[in-house]
Amino acid sequence: MVYSDLQKTVSQRFCSMTCRVDTNWTYCGLRAVRFENKFIAITVLPERGANIIDITDKSRDRNLLWRSERIKPHAVSLKADFDDHWAGGWDDIFPTGRPCKNEYGDPLPYLGELWSIPHDFIVLQDNDDVVQIKTFVKTPITPAYFSRTITLQKDSDEVVFEYEIKNIGTMPFRFQWGIHPVFAVTPQSRVILPSKSARVDEWIGGAFGEEGETFQWPHHRGIDMRQPFISDERSLALHYLDTDMGNSFVLADYDGALSMTFDRTTFPCLWYLINNGASRGDIHLAIEPWTSAPSGLSNEPVLGEIVQIEAGGVKMATVKLKSSNDQKTVIAAANLDQE
Repeated sequence: MVYSDLQKTVSQRFCSMTCRVDTNWTYCGLRAVRFENKFIAITVLPERGANIIDITDKSRDRNLLWRSERIKPHAVSLKADFDDHWAGGWDDIFPTGRPCKNEYGDPLPYLGELWSIPHDFIVLQDNDDVVQIKTFVKTPITPAYFSRTITLQKDSDEVVFEYEIKNIGTMPFRFQWGIHPVFAVTPQSRVILPSKSARVDEWIGGAFGEEGETFQWPHHRGIDMRQPFISDERSLALHYLDTDMGNSFVLADYDGALSMTFDRTTFPCLWYLINNGASRGDIHLAIEPWTSAPSGLSNEPVLGEIVQIEAGGVKMATVKLKSSNDQKTVIAAANLDQE
């Protein structure tokens, strides 16, 4: 069944009070795994890097993730340019953010190896009370096994993502790792971050800062960075921020809010990418927990660190996403200072 058929009947399916999973969907010619409970519906594309193309909050009746109107998900080669093929959604980035060589001289592509290669998947649980889907892959350049298990409980508006990275080679390797969800936004979108300071990296237009500038979060250049889409400036900036004030963030809007909770020991850095139409005419916001600020593997980052994992070693982390039309409840649960 094609994905558009599901979209047409989504309001009827949203009445479901139990968990369900369906692996018999296709989207743009790619296999799609769809699973849901009464609060959330998720679509994963295993053949396109296990990209999550849709996280629909049923109480808000919308996809939380930004999706390109021009580019549709499709199969790509390992070293394809991410930006030229990116259709939006949620990607996992490993073992680097920037193109570079690893310590053994192997070239690594921009935003790593995961996003462009097919992943396997298995349904671990499928009953009225819980659905659990695991995607997994062995990366072709780095000797790593990477898996992500997504769990939905019947009576919970929280999605749990459990990650595992294992070194399956004979030598240690170094890596950067980031969670890369890109969110749909409106002029009313407002962000609450657990941060004290920020640094500008990439930029276009200058309204949100230029490379190398540092500032005390959240004000810079006369703009409240918590509400950047109020501005008419066609600008882009990638900031990286500390997580000194907590292990979660909130993205609130006119119709509710979402929060993400992450392991601050694993992810001591947030990448905060504001694109207000300056890059390819798109408007979206990325808030990304990372092991470090962008640097590639050849240079030491100014925030966080390059992680090393020994042969046979394992790194694990858990990320939780919550969304509701009850904005106050989401913000209160995140336990973040809004001032």
